[in-house]
Amino acid sequence: MAAMTTDIVKTPSKSILGEQVQQLYSNAPIANFSVIGIAFFCMVILWQKVETQPLVLWFITLTTVALIRVILVYHHKRHNKSHTVKQYALWYTIATLLVSCCWALFCQFLLSEDPFVHYFVIIVIVGVITASVPVLAMIKVTFFAYILPPVITSILILLTTQNTDAHLLASCMAIYATLIGVTGSNLNHRTRYSLQLEADNKELIAHLVDEIDQKHAIQKDLELAMEASEKANISKSEFLANMSHEIRTPMNVIIGLSHLALKRDPSPKIEAYLDKIHLSGQHLLGIINNILDFSKIEAGKLEIEKTSFTMEQVMNTLTTITINAIQEKGLTFNLNIDPALAIPLKGDPLRLGQILINLTNNAIKFTNQGGINVSAQLQQACEERLQVYFEVQDSGIGMTQSQQKKLFNAFQQAEVSTSRTYGGTGLGLVISKQLAELMEGEIGITSAPGQGSTFWFTAYFERDFEPTEQSSNTCNVAVLSGARILVVDDNVLNQQIAQELLYESNVITEVASDGLEAIDMVSSGCFDAVLMDIQMPILGGLEATRLIRMSATGRELPIIAMTANATKQERERCLAAGMNDFIPKPVQPDQLDRTLARWLQQRTTKTAAKACEPSTHSEHTIEALFPR
Repeated sequence: MAAMTTDIVKTPSKSILGEQVQQLYSNAPIANFSVIGIAFFCMVILWQKVETQPLVLWFITLTTVALIRVILVYHHKRHNKSHTVKQYALWYTIATLLVSCCWALFCQFLLSEDPFVHYFVIIVIVGVITASVPVLAMIKVTFFAYILPPVITSILILLTTQNTDAHLLASCMAIYATLIGVTGSNLNHRTRYSLQLEADNKELIAHLVDEIDQKHAIQKDLELAMEASEKANISKSEFLANMSHEIRTPMNVIIGLSHLALKRDPSPKIEAYLDKIHLSGQHLLGIINNILDFSKIEAGKLEIEKTSFTMEQVMNTLTTITINAIQEKGLTFNLNIDPALAIPLKGDPLRLGQILINLTNNAIKFTNQGGINVSAQLQQACEERLQVYFEVQDSGIGMTQSQQKKLFNAFQQAEVSTSRTYGGTGLGLVISKQLAELMEGEIGITSAPGQGSTFWFTAYFERDFEPTEQSSNTCNVAVLSGARILVVDDNVLNQQIAQELLYESNVITEVASDGLEAIDMVSSGCFDAVLMDIQMPILGGLEATRLIRMSATGRELPIIAMTANATKQERERCLAAGMNDFIPKPVQPDQLDRTLARWLQQRTTKTAAKACEPSTHSEHTIEALFPR
């Protein structure tokens, strides 16, 4: 043991690099097969829109280099003692660069005269570089080898055109690529920090083994092991929170700006493009949420909340999200809610909806004709609790018994060919199973080949004897009209999104770029509420809130957190600092209006905000700042 620990102490950098390579290779199989699946999907979409020969040659080349990376993975597993860690890192970086060059070749289709092809290529390039962050950021050189060639190539091609829109896309691409690069660097730093912490702990253990007797060494090892475990859990939680924040921040820009662009009455053709960008952003956000949820499951951090809701609200949300895909495939859709469930309930409607959306999207994916039936039936009832049975039935391709056994395992689908044909991360059912169990229920499937599938699950909810009334959008606008809101955010794009979203509700806004500036502006007493970001330079949102609460003008002022770190722990920190509520990014316009309206209605005393004369900031209207 002493010899082993001494070796670790002498070569900590190699140990850390080895752990990084191990993490890189553990994620590689699913990543490479996903690349092949995405390439096949791109070839199908572009088949009749570009020349087929270059398209086929590109697909074959990309598939070949992706398979080379898969071969490297299996070689690493069988012969990892016969080669140095640096060799494996170098080989995989070279193979990754080849894959990246293939994506750079994909940018040649930007030369097509079809606008759809232009936007499709941009969306694909944005998607693949975004998805690479949690997979390749363990080794920085590998990560940048992957994202730089397609980004640089696409920007150069767009800049060589004479189209102003193409130049704007090139600028947006450069900004987004910079954000992704910073995100990858931050994640790499967090990974190395966590691994260095583990290496330092091993060094301490080695010294203890050399200096004290066996009994004291064992006791000390136990103490250090407990301490290391706690620090590792803290590091993992911080890493997860940082990943959520870093990825959600650029996603807020993509989804927010596409939403605002759709509000400007574009031409039908441009509206179709923007709608596809917005839906693709929402889809990418869903994938990111699945990855983060799976990480929470592994860390034991996934929890269920208890809020007021109705079953009708959950089913309406399900219908809104899935109806377009159902109609596009020409399927029928039947929704059956037990009349006994038409009562106020208390539980986690977001997580319940997540299960139903996962199961319904799966049903849509594997059904080409016929229809989908979703039902919710009361199974058991007592005075305070209800057990509800949910069912999602389709008339799709069905499954064999052996395929069904693989369904609820991470990163697995019924067959490898299934992921190639239908896509998917293989995480949706794993997360659904965990969520059903957290709701004290279970999940299962009955299916047969060619006869469709029926996914079912159960969950417990409480009766809500004091339901919260939800105000309508019209009432929200009436409450918000003329209100003065201070937006505190260091990101100019996030400021723009918040201001334009509030402009739709006739809200007067001013902005502050950090907490110190926000304190100075609040001291005037001319605001009805504050939207506060958390991570800012000079003075963060939590510290600024504490200082505002100490002043007379800020004691009763509603302060609402608006942050990309969408975790329960972050929400608790915000409330503990004196904030009134919490809105996660990407910001949903309805949630923003509803939350602000609720707190403005709850103010027990009126401030003099609306009576104050507009400051020099408010003279710059939204039209002047962001011309339409």
